Amino acid sequence: MIRAICICALLLCAAPAAAQCDDLASLRKSAAMGKLSDETTSCLAQTLVAGTLMTREQASNLLVANSFAKGDHYAWAGHVEFHLESINTSDCDLMFKYGQHLLKNDAPAAAVKWAESAEKHSYGWPAEKRDDKLQDLHRLKTKGMWAVYESLAADGGMKQRAALGQVQLASVEWMREAKKKERDTTEALDFCIRSGWTRERCEQQAAL
Repeated sequence: MIRAICICALLLCAAPAAAQCDDLASLRKSAAMGKLSDETTSCLAQTLVAGTLMTREQASNLLVANSFAKGDHYAWAGHVEFHLESINTSDCDLMFKYGQHLLKNDAPAAAVKWAESAEKHSYGWPAEKRDDKLQDLHRLKTKGMWAVYESLAADGGMKQRAALGQVQLASVEWMREAKKKERDTTEALDFCIRSGWTRERCEQQAAL
């Protein structure tokens, strides 16, 4: 919600742009270095509202790249959320990066949501990278679910038990997929055991 408000302010409250941003391709280098001027970012924000499908996506990518290069994580998160929800809803790599950001910033439930979305759109990764990326997604999803479980410690009860069950299922799925690809299962097994199952039961479930 906070990021949505940030984007709303950027799009609706930006001052009229003095700079021109018609040649979006020419702005890529500056965006990659975080060097876009305020006037240019304002112009790009207006392109998000009034541009074509193609120019809206190009402008959004420039805003994402510029805020990342500047180290403005708050603005970056806002641009990314807008991009994934309104511009390109199948960018698995950006979903994964956003999920990592959310987990680091104490939003584990949202991190899990975007990890699961990235998994659904994992066909967007090149075949030679997909297995590694899927392992990273399993890691992110399991860690996110564990963080959700821990956040419910004060409440206890059914919600916390349900969250723990999600950790068990996620860690076993991670183990199962790691075994199929002949990857190390140590970290996934650790989460499974921490969730209350014995090593034997974790191994048995992963073998199913």
